[in-house]
Amino acid sequence: MSKIINYSTFDFKQTNYRYLSAILPHEIIDNNSQVLIYGQTPDGYQREPEPSHYNRIKDYILKNKDFLFPTSIVLAVDEKDAESFLGNKSGQFFIDSSKLPSKRKIFRIVDGQHRIIAMREAIKQKSELRNFLFNVIILVTKPSKRSIEMEIFYDINSKGKRLKVDLIELARFNYRILEKDFKEKEINEHISIQGSFCLNEKIKDSVWNNAVKFGIHDEQVIGIIGVNAFRESIGSVVDSYLKINDHEKYKALEGERLVKYSMDSGEKIAEFIHKAWDKTVKNKWKYCFKEGETQIDLFYESKKIYYNPQYYIQRTMGAKAINGILGSIVSGKVNSNIHGLNKESLQLFDEKINESKITSDDWLVGGTFGGYSSESGFKKVSKFILNELEISRA
Repeated sequence: MSKIINYSTFDFKQTNYRYLSAILPHEIIDNNSQVLIYGQTPDGYQREPEPSHYNRIKDYILKNKDFLFPTSIVLAVDEKDAESFLGNKSGQFFIDSSKLPSKRKIFRIVDGQHRIIAMREAIKQKSELRNFLFNVIILVTKPSKRSIEMEIFYDINSKGKRLKVDLIELARFNYRILEKDFKEKEINEHISIQGSFCLNEKIKDSVWNNAVKFGIHDEQVIGIIGVNAFRESIGSVVDSYLKINDHEKYKALEGERLVKYSMDSGEKIAEFIHKAWDKTVKNKWKYCFKEGETQIDLFYESKKIYYNPQYYIQRTMGAKAINGILGSIVSGKVNSNIHGLNKESLQLFDEKINESKITSDDWLVGGTFGGYSSESGFKKVSKFILNELEISRA
């Protein structure tokens, strides 16, 4: 930073929260701020910045001499860090730029990351923009109550903006772990959502890629099953992992170690479910799936899907019926000598599915399984698959 300047600041409160309001140049914000990315840090809650988004803003900056950014950049800072750089002279607060640490980014960008990155990119062509001034609101938090900035991010971006906030449910639980505000029994639910996320986005060419709806937008077109329904469908698999594969070692963990454990466990469980579906279910009922059709989602991104909306197999009915069978196998209910998330369980699952008399046509929407839309109906579908009940075809 080339120049030491004191930036006038208003210090105020809204309800129980303290804020600072200031006008800061891009250089100060960019040099001292970071974005908390989900999966990169235990307290991450945002996605990686989208190049298409910030490049559109960069083009707007470079092509318009009188471009405007009237809305505030929202930052967050820990209470002790705020006191370290705040000055007070005759009752007037100011940010003393000489006291901002050079080796640590103390601000966290809650809203405005794409504007900051876009300006950074524009400066490469127009260096005079380095001192462009932004209106900034800074939330001052206690380290033990950082989750409030995540909720502010959600409130800002879930209403009226086309910005993804679909990781908030995952991040919320991570914060509850970090802030010691969760119950042990909730770990299953959290790992189930983590597993759903991994299947949806991280495992390449899984039949569940982009099939689980994490978004909050009503007009979202990508996905065939809601995250809560899918999470419930794999709950028994997760339970068996915690009791059999892990032997409940997670109970001794807390804080960041428990956050990392839940993420790692979600990935392992997702990989197991992926093998069951892609190596067995897809091969048995291949006509119920697509071979990687491309669709454009709400955020104008190209997504590859494998689900076929004309079939029940990846809707709530199919997910609960089939994952219910997988859960019964890994818990040892089908064969007491086989249990846990392992090759033996996958082999038994493969045998049971391939012995089934159910065909791809039975999964057609409005067809054979048309009336089985309740939890008891899903259990009957499981029995049909296992040849434990005789199915009636019209």
